[in-house]
Amino acid sequence: MASTVRKRLYARLAARDGNNCFYCRREFGTGDRLRTIEHVIPRRAGGGNHHDNLVLACMRCNNYRGHMPLFVFVTGYRPVYRAEDYDRFRRALIRAEDCKHAFDNGMMASRIIR
Repeated sequence: MASTVRKRLYARLAARDGNNCFYCRREFGTGDRLRTIEHVIPRRAGGGNHHDNLVLACMRCNNYRGHMPLFVFVTGYRPVYRAEDYDRFRRALIRAEDCKHAFDNGMMASRIIR
């Protein structure tokens, strides 16, 4: 029963999106190019099992993406997630601004940067 439903789902998704990986556009094959059903919005992020949230992806892309948001996976942009990273980044920006201010006012930057 479940395999029949899965086969129909594969067929519907292939008819809608083509028989290539949604991400890398390569044809499905064997090994890491086996086709899988991928959630565009991961289930743990609130994505459901409705057809609008499902695409066909090769096993390689599906495994690599994991729970990454789609924007991060496609662009490679990785936002700062941890509080200590954000704090370190904020301090670096403050030091850079202090340094710029020191040079603009003729002061030595080494007195400002801690």
